[in-house]
Order: sequence, then C-alpha cells, then structure tokens
Amino acid sequence: MMGLSKKEGSQKVRGDVAFDLDAVAARPMAFIYRGREHVIKPMTVEQFAQSQAILPILLKLYKTEELADEEVIDAYFQFFSFMCDTLTREDIAKMDRKQAEYLVTQLAKHIAGEELIEEQKKN
Repeated sequence: MMGLSKKEGSQKVRGDVAFDLDAVAARPMAFIYRGREHVIKPMTVEQFAQSQAILPILLKLYKTEELADEEVIDAYFQFFSFMCDTLTREDIAKMDRKQAEYLVTQLAKHIAGEELIEEQKKN
C-alpha cells in the first residue's frame, strides 16, 4: 500500500500507508451454532478492558471442575456477550465444554485480528 493517497472526511492523507485500521474494524464476522448464525460485534477498547476481568474466571474453568454449573454458564455468557448479543444463556448451557473453549479461543483470535494477519500472509 505504498504511495497511497486517501481522502478521509475533509482531511487528505498522503504518504506511505502501512495498514488501514478502518478496513479492519469494518470486517463483519460470524459463527454458526445450533444452525443459527451469530454475528460477532466489534469490541470497543472499553469493552475489551471490561472483558479482561472475566478472563481469570475462564482460566479457572480450564484448571478446575470446582465451579458450579451456573458460575460456568455465567462466566461464558459474560465474556461472549461483549461480542455477540444473540447467544443466550440457554445456548451456552447446551454447549459442550469443547465448543465453549473453542469459541473463547476463536473470539480471542478475532479480537487480536489474527484472521486478518493470516489472510494478508496468503496475499
């Protein structure tokens, strides 16, 4: 993307553009669960910071079986709800553990933009 000249609003940008953050934010992503498509919403920096408070609870889930079912469902629901407002507590209760852990992993990759990095490597 060298030498790209781009007009953004009323401000004209000139110079070598290494990457386009607007394109990253605009990419809609989704996943299928129980035959239904669930759209992954963009996460703001504030929501990201809030979601980090849930991570120690999720890590505890991987290390122990001592949490009650409702605590497990609640922790997953809190984390997933930052990015997906169509996934319900009932949906999460019906997931097997492997599905829930896979979704956490994939959402973390999505937050980090890893799918975009892999796509750029292919091009």
